[in-house]
Amino acid sequence: MKIKSVKAAIVEGNFDWMLIRIDTDEGLTGFGECYSSHYSAEIKQFVSTLSKELLGQSPYNIARLTHKMSLGNTSGYGVNAISGIEMALWDLVGKALDQPIHVLLGGSHRDEVKIYADCHAGESISSLETYGGDYESYTPEAYAKNAKNIERKGYSLLKFDFYPGFPGPGNKKIVSPLSKADLKHCAEIVACVRGSIKDETGLALDLGGGYTVTDAIRLGKIFEPFNLEWMEDPVPGNNIDAFAQVTNNTSTPVMCSYTQLRNTRQLCRELIVKQAARILAIDFGNIGGLQEGRKITDLAELYFIPIATHNIASPVGTIAAAQVSSTMPNFVACENHSLAVPWWENLIKEKQVIQKGYYKLNQKPGLGIELDEKEVVKHLKEGDNFF
Repeated sequence: MKIKSVKAAIVEGNFDWMLIRIDTDEGLTGFGECYSSHYSAEIKQFVSTLSKELLGQSPYNIARLTHKMSLGNTSGYGVNAISGIEMALWDLVGKALDQPIHVLLGGSHRDEVKIYADCHAGESISSLETYGGDYESYTPEAYAKNAKNIERKGYSLLKFDFYPGFPGPGNKKIVSPLSKADLKHCAEIVACVRGSIKDETGLALDLGGGYTVTDAIRLGKIFEPFNLEWMEDPVPGNNIDAFAQVTNNTSTPVMCSYTQLRNTRQLCRELIVKQAARILAIDFGNIGGLQEGRKITDLAELYFIPIATHNIASPVGTIAAAQVSSTMPNFVACENHSLAVPWWENLIKEKQVIQKGYYKLNQKPGLGIELDEKEVVKHLKEGDNFF
């Protein structure tokens, strides 16, 4: 069996979801997904360039092909492209061998994978245009109402955004350096959310990497009474020592999810070895692929660092992330960032793949899903198609 073609197409969801399709001379097809966000055009070009390395090759040699593509592409958008291609190879090989991806990766530690809900703020994100907004969407009451509604859907772990620049009272932006009023407002939001959901429901915050070390520590301190699951990216991810300062000066667990800056195991090594974060998030759509991501989680396990899978994907990337997450002993939860996209699950023919905050492993080969071509085509970026 030889690779005949490698194609990419962009689905316009609440982020750009770049799907990868690999076809073979024996009629088998594999699908994957790149983490693309705002950089889909650049990553798509990398996919086109890298595809030339794969044509005529055996898809079974995933490690060899990934290594070949990685030469000269050890960071940046090239790694995103490699990630989606490698994911599609696993789907393809799984279908050829009639085995699910999690079995090919060594088998699962759990039959159900916990999914946590990224709630954004007072409203969840339905499109790229719905970021920002006025204060009414960012009041403590709006956050709390959204939390309660999503909890009712069965999710037992919720995450909210505290990105710098979100509007506070009087529509004044909350940015570093934080005033006492800013800190008080942040505490009021968390208190309101915490009071609106069950005691056993977990709560996490994403700080977007835009605060100073001093402000990050202050935030960590004011959040301590609320027993957060984690405080994500309180400072930029390109300074490991700064991350460590925050981690070591608050009992609020600090997460590093800056895999877009540290998207290979070589770049993640320092973060893990220095134990600069209490919890790590990796995105299989930009970490170099499923196998590369597992190598990072294995290194993290040596330092007793748990993993919560970062994921802003379509059902393709989400199910791939969940399948790999099932193989990780140090796994916590996998993200779902598409609650406000009503047609998200319509992209595949399988239904109710997430039930009450869990993805139940199926035993179908590869990813175990089939794309609904008509639905995918409806949401493709203009000019895109790979069917």
